[in-house]
Amino acid sequence: MQIGISIAQTGALSIMGMQALNGIRLWVLHLERKGGLRVGRQLRPVRLITRDDHSRTSFVRDNVKALIRQDGVDVLLGPYSSHLTKAAADICEVHQTLLWNHGGASDEICQPKSNWIVSTLSPASQYLQKLPQWIDANGSAVHQYLLLSSRKGTFAGNVAAGLRESIGVFTKAARLHSAELPESTNVFIQLLNETAPTALVLIGTFEQETGLFKTRGAWPESIRYVACVSAGISQFLDSVGDLSEGIIGPSQWEPGIDRAT
Repeated sequence: MQIGISIAQTGALSIMGMQALNGIRLWVLHLERKGGLRVGRQLRPVRLITRDDHSRTSFVRDNVKALIRQDGVDVLLGPYSSHLTKAAADICEVHQTLLWNHGGASDEICQPKSNWIVSTLSPASQYLQKLPQWIDANGSAVHQYLLLSSRKGTFAGNVAAGLRESIGVFTKAARLHSAELPESTNVFIQLLNETAPTALVLIGTFEQETGLFKTRGAWPESIRYVACVSAGISQFLDSVGDLSEGIIGPSQWEPGIDRAT
């Protein structure tokens, strides 16, 4: 049985792409040790076929076509990131091939109109949805939220929308200031000093978030809670070191935990 995937092994999304690919390789190794993938009463040997999409939609489209037409894969796994997953899903719709989505969490993908995609992820709008409740249950009240999110793609906007809705429902006394995630660290520090938030939330790429976290020593003392999407992967600690202490991040696939933060 051939399992195919187009995944970012190089380019801007390669950090997260390689995390996903390493997990899939562990799964394949597990199957091999068990004697194969069970289909009905039979164990079928597995072979993993990988194609590098270089973090670009054009390569995703070509790769998915090749995996379907040339390689004839039996199981097709999706790429990392929402916009690349959308590109893969469009090709699968044309070829009526099922896409197993593990890396595209935008709400548009997780609630598809297509019958040719199965998602294992929580929708992006749920990633930080329970953050206000978690803070209320584990600490003191928040007077000011500062929510900084990327305007690129749909993922960050979906995460931000879910959090804004939750803040409006559960923390009516708290003020919320939303803005685009700054590219400049100087602009970022200035914004922190102007707003003096109690809780800071960053929603961007891994590089954007870790780059801003490296300025943590210059943040105002008003900040008591910090959350970001990247906090859940091992490279986050490797990148920012001790500055990661106390950072809150989303969690998925933990037994007995629903929409956890």
